[in-house]
Order: sequence, then C-alpha cells, then structure tokens
Amino acid sequence: MGDTITVASGQTLSQIASKYGVSVDALMNENNIKDANSIKAGQKITIPIGQPAQSSEKTVEKDDLNYERQKLHYMDLKISDKYGELAKAKTPEEKAEIQKEINELKAKQAKQKETAKMELDPNQDYILITPKKDINVEELKKLFDIKDGAVRAHNDLDYEYTYYEGDVPSELEGRQYKDYSNNTIQAGRTIKVKPSEIDNQGALKELWNWATN
Repeated sequence: MGDTITVASGQTLSQIASKYGVSVDALMNENNIKDANSIKAGQKITIPIGQPAQSSEKTVEKDDLNYERQKLHYMDLKISDKYGELAKAKTPEEKAEIQKEINELKAKQAKQKETAKMELDPNQDYILITPKKDINVEELKKLFDIKDGAVRAHNDLDYEYTYYEGDVPSELEGRQYKDYSNNTIQAGRTIKVKPSEIDNQGALKELWNWATN
C-alpha cells in the first residue's frame, strides 16, 4: 500500500493523478472508486505503490488522452516532458537550465488560467477559449500558442463586411478580414480554434514524427 493523502476542497481525481504522477485509472483501481467525479473533500486517497506522495511532478499521461485532450492539456504535457528531461540531466548546469524552462512554462500556464477559461466543445471539434477580461487577439494568440489565422478562420467576430456598388448585401458576400492586430476579444466572448492550431510547433513535430516513422 502506498502513501495516503486527504482530498482538499475542490480537488479532482485528475488533479491528484497529475500531482503524483499516476493515471486516473490507477487511482480508481487502488481506491475502489467507481466514478472519478464522486470524490469529496476530506476523503482519503491512497497513492499506488511505487508512486509515493511528492515523488513526482509528472502531470498528465499522454496515453490516457485522445489527441484533442492532449491539445487541451498541452501545457501540462510540456511541463511533464521537461521533468523527464530534468530527471535525465547529468550536470548542475543542465539541471538549472531545464528547471528555468519549467518555471517559465508554469508561469505561462498560471497566466493562461488567470486570463481565460479553456475547454473542449461537446463534439471535441474545437478548443473553446473564453477570456475573463478584454484582451487583444494577438496577446491571446501568443499566450495560448495559437497559430496565425486560426482565430480568424473559425470565428465570426473576426470578419467585417464590404459591399460593392450594385451588389445586393449578403451575409456571405464581400467579406473581408478586420485589422487583426487591433481586434479585441471581449471578456466572456468565447472563441474557438481547432486542436491542431494550438501549439502549432508541437503539431508540426507530431506530423513530422508520423511521416518519418
């Protein structure tokens, strides 16, 4: 039997799994939990043998997530990968550099959570981002690693309409893009992007790996 922790208020089983470097299924099996959403504050949870409390800062296990959810949790996965690199680092200089990168990623993730809510739509076709405060679209793209054109491609708020003399105005005619750099997304206004358009560098790497294996 492994170490036992007490569930904090608002804490979820997936958060516990992420914190201690185990899968949700492993926690459910170890603690005879039938519904991952049924845990409550004050409940005792045993961490499986081989995964003692505080032994790992691994976040999310990739094999447990489909592609869309991997993209939703891409910052967790980046941090997890960096901890893997940290464990293999041999010199103090390497460890210090990797730890610096981890700290930067964690700070960026904290800023993301402070700035907007991020979730999948019910059909898992899009990642939905809802700012908690007004934000310039370019700032949002940079903060969430959204590829150029992605917001514009899927959201009506990024269009303006231009009509030509003699033409009958139509919702689908004469459509042109706004001055993108000056566009502000208002607080509470949800935008949507394809999972492949989040963290584009990572998406290109995945495509390369698929093509060369």
